Amino acid sequence: MGLFFLFLLYLLPSTQAFNENIGKISFSFAEKKLHHIKLEIAKTLEGAGVSFSFLPPISMEVIPAGSYIINMGVQPQTEENALKPYGLIWELLQDHLVPIKWAINPGKIKDGVDFTYNNIDYKGGPFIVLAEYRSIAVNTVISTWEAQGVIGVTTTLDFIAPIDRTIN
Repeated sequence: MGLFFLFLLYLLPSTQAFNENIGKISFSFAEKKLHHIKLEIAKTLEGAGVSFSFLPPISMEVIPAGSYIINMGVQPQTEENALKPYGLIWELLQDHLVPIKWAINPGKIKDGVDFTYNNIDYKGGPFIVLAEYRSIAVNTVISTWEAQGVIGVTTTLDFIAPIDRTIN
């Protein structure tokens, strides 16, 4: 993919042409199993340089009360709070067929906030289990992983989060 962008830079018009408002170039690529990634390359002139914006598509979704947020941005990161959440996610996907929402704010800076719920900033690409999938069995699995160090919270209010994709 890096070679593609080098080739694209080679094809870009001269600096003089950048002084005109060139606009945006959009590319759409299909990922396996109908996942789609839209890559927007915004070209602007800042002095003699070019800046690109690589913002993937997201949807702002209402997350209902009773959902479970897996906090992936706990500091300091440990095996318990940074790696074990993936075991929880794997078990929910494989053994209980629970779809998992992956919240990522595409406009954040490094280590930036993905969303805020109940005055807590969630970072690191938190995962969300929607309330409709919170059965007794699923809650038991969540409790078991929390006992091993996974950090999460059950929501008491609806909120809006930027969802990059649903994993299922």
